[in-house]
Amino acid sequence: MKMKILVVDDDKDFCLCIGEMVRLHPSMELIGIAHNGKDACIKIRQFQPDLILLDHCMPLMDGIGVITWMTQTLPSYRPFIFTMSAWEINQMLIPDQIRSAITYVIKKPVEWSILQERILQLCKVQEEKIEVQKNRISNLLNKFELRSHTDGYQLIQHALLLISSQKDCAKSITSVLYPKLAEQFETTPQSIERKIRYEIDCIFTKCSNSYIQEILDQTSADKGKLTNKQFLTLLARRLGYL
Repeated sequence: MKMKILVVDDDKDFCLCIGEMVRLHPSMELIGIAHNGKDACIKIRQFQPDLILLDHCMPLMDGIGVITWMTQTLPSYRPFIFTMSAWEINQMLIPDQIRSAITYVIKKPVEWSILQERILQLCKVQEEKIEVQKNRISNLLNKFELRSHTDGYQLIQHALLLISSQKDCAKSITSVLYPKLAEQFETTPQSIERKIRYEIDCIFTKCSNSYIQEILDQTSADKGKLTNKQFLTLLARRLGYL
C-alpha cells in the first residue's frame, strides 16, 4: 500500500516541488494539495491521508489551527504530521495534545534530501506495521475457514486494515468504508458490499466449526447469519481495533 500524502502550503512552487518528489517514488502517492488551512481541513476529512506536510503559517487557518480542528473533529484519526516553518516554533506555546500529534518539525528552507529520507523512513514503518496487522487478521480469518485467494477474503482483510487506522470506517461502512475499498480495488461500492456479503454467507452456511458456533452463540444473528457491519465490527473488536 502506498503512503498517501497531503501537502498543505500557500507557496505553490513549493507544493509543485513536493509533488514531483512524491511522484518519483512508487511507495508514495500525492492525494491532494491545499493552499490554506480551511481547504486543508476539507481535504483531510475527504481523503484522510497517511502523512500531512503542513505549513505553520497560512491564510485563513494556521497549521496549529488545522491540527486542533483535526483532533477535535476526527479524534480516532492519527496521521503522521510534518509541520514546516521558516521561523523557530516555540514548543512551550503549543498545547500538549497538539504537540503530541506532530511527528516531525521541519525548518524552512527545506533540505529535500532530508525530507525525502524522513518520508521513506515512515513508509518503511508503515509497511512493517501493515505486515504485522495482516498476519494478525489472517490468523483470525483462518478460524473461519476462509480461502485466502478469494476476492471476499482480500476485501475483508483490507476492510479491517482500514478500520485499524480509521475507526470511523466501522460506523459508516456504506458511506465511508465501501467507497474507500472501491477506490483501492478499482470497482464499485456495490460490488464490494456484494463480495463481502457472499463471503460471510459462505462462512455461516458451509462451515460449522466450534469457533463459528461460538460467534453465533454470542451474537443476535438473524437466522444464523451476521450482516456485513456486524461481522466486520465483531472481527475489529476481537483484534482490538474498536
